[in-house]
Amino acid sequence: MLLYVLVRFFPALCVFGAKSLPGSSRTLGCVVLVIFYVLFQWFLRATDITISYNWTQEGAGGHPNFNIRNRSRSTTYLLANIEYRKHSDGQFLHIDNDSIWDKELKPGSIRFLRVAPVKQITSLRDCEGVRVSVRHTEW
Repeated sequence: MLLYVLVRFFPALCVFGAKSLPGSSRTLGCVVLVIFYVLFQWFLRATDITISYNWTQEGAGGHPNFNIRNRSRSTTYLLANIEYRKHSDGQFLHIDNDSIWDKELKPGSIRFLRVAPVKQITSLRDCEGVRVSVRHTEW
């Protein structure tokens, strides 16, 4: 939406080499574009931690494997616990307080964590409908 507004109302931002625009308009358009780009990148950095995971089936239970990234340049985080809920109705399944408790994420770090199996998950099909939340705190 923001890009549409910029393109619609500031044509100088789209056409840097337009001969019909005076030099000061082109310069102003470039400055505005750079400012919006920097603000957008700052907004994306507001989410310091990204968490991705996949499920592994071992024996009778399944467990997630986490890939946790701290994209912050200055903040260290401590991981707390993992909460498992059903996706459909939000019904509580399990809280894991032991697997990642007190694991430290230093600025710019990437951690691969293998956690304990979830008791209520007996097959990979059960994993599809589970919502996983990881709690953390600043150090």
